Amino acid sequence: AYHDTLVVYAADHGPSFLGKGAPYEAGVRVPLLLKPPASISPALFRAGARVDSAVALIDVFPTLLGAAGLSSAEVASGAVHGRSLLPVLRGEGGASDEQRPIFFEVGYLRGVLRHPWKLVVVHDPVDRCRPWRGDGTPCRNFHAERVQVAQCNFTSLQAAASERTRGACNMTYDAVARHARFCDRRQLYHLERDPLEQENVAERYGSEYDALLALLLAHVRHVEASNPAVARSLARQSNANHPCSRKR
Repeated sequence: AYHDTLVVYAADHGPSFLGKGAPYEAGVRVPLLLKPPASISPALFRAGARVDSAVALIDVFPTLLGAAGLSSAEVASGAVHGRSLLPVLRGEGGASDEQRPIFFEVGYLRGVLRHPWKLVVVHDPVDRCRPWRGDGTPCRNFHAERVQVAQCNFTSLQAAASERTRGACNMTYDAVARHARFCDRRQLYHLERDPLEQENVAERYGSEYDALLALLLAHVRHVEASNPAVARSLARQSNANHPCSRKR
């Protein structure tokens, strides 16, 4: 029965026309609502609680395990990548939750959000994370495919958009038109000052870029060790010599 069921409502991406398949907030920020069963104590799962700290959909599984009665140690022993949200829902979250890094990926793109900073790097087989100069240099999407930037504003061109035009945009939807530095292979945004992610500040805030890149590379080496592409390229170099390093 509904009253005895823990219900989870979520989505796998944001609005398609705003940037499905893209790392920007319109693509990766999704709804997540949890309705507890009547049998769960309010002390365990406080109804009406709102979580402002960053969470990820991989947190749903350990949350369900905890709600089913498994202890934190039992959940951790399963080597799951997410973590239970029950402590946060009980109001036990602290500063560590605000600074928790959230990792994401799209094709050759890897990214990390540690509020308020978001880092995105694209290490594809063609550009190898080289900075995009915008002087006629081809723009590629996150799958190393060339895109025709002028044709990729689906909002303004919707009436005339053809299958050929959509093909030229290669699954970028409106992300190309809505984000001025879409073609950059290295992107850093401050989400509080720039919530629409219009100003890439990777060159201006070097220490933040370096710290987030180190976090990202450590994560990739840990969770993607069996990925052949990672073994060949992304994780092989040291941080200082990595193609996505600012010094390269």
